[in-house]
Amino acid sequence: LFGGWLEWALAPLLAKWKDTDLGFRLRQKLAGSSQEEETLEVIFALVFADDIYLTTDTVEHAEQMLTQLAAHLQAEGMNLNIKKCFWTGNAFVSNKDKGIIVRGEAVPFCEHLVVLGSAVTFSAAEREVAMKHRVGKAWGAYSLYKKDLQDRVLTTSGRLRLLRATVASTATYGLETVPLTKKQRDSLSAFFTAAAVSAMRIRRRPREAWVAWSIQARRTAKQALASSGVPELGRY
Repeated sequence: LFGGWLEWALAPLLAKWKDTDLGFRLRQKLAGSSQEEETLEVIFALVFADDIYLTTDTVEHAEQMLTQLAAHLQAEGMNLNIKKCFWTGNAFVSNKDKGIIVRGEAVPFCEHLVVLGSAVTFSAAEREVAMKHRVGKAWGAYSLYKKDLQDRVLTTSGRLRLLRATVASTATYGLETVPLTKKQRDSLSAFFTAAAVSAMRIRRRPREAWVAWSIQARRTAKQALASSGVPELGRY
């Protein structure tokens, strides 16, 4: 209900912004031209529950929009907590050092934001953060469904498909928009194979060398995933 009210309360401000050069413009090049572009859509804000994400092209515009948003919400009887505001930008954003000041308070810059459970980042180094964040969430999902995933009453194929539907989907949630390196994709694949080894309850025999067991266990898990029709993680 609050999200619906917030969208209603923001409507006048969004309408006002439509007549300005604020907002982020989705553009495409005109057919037959290498220079001319047309604007497909202008995005000013995204609202999720009580979170608001403003989008625009420059630091100056971001400061202007956030200042106007704070004033608009105050007029509606709401308070925007500047201490909980952050901003980020990609490599095309100039003068990041200038920063954003609203009501005399500096809005901190951050390399990545967590949006609906996904780490959004524009830094190559921070891609690792995004992936590790999702893998951590995926191990949490594995713990949640561990009893069913290791239940030998179910077929191995059924358990591995359940693993894909619950654990793998958690790991890759939001990563479709993150350009991962081959090394990072291989790490995702290794994680999913390890989860499959655990789900299949492949145990090391007494006195069996750990390295030899690990190699064989992963090979067995990969073969079981392939025979069950479960695609390899990291190749989505």
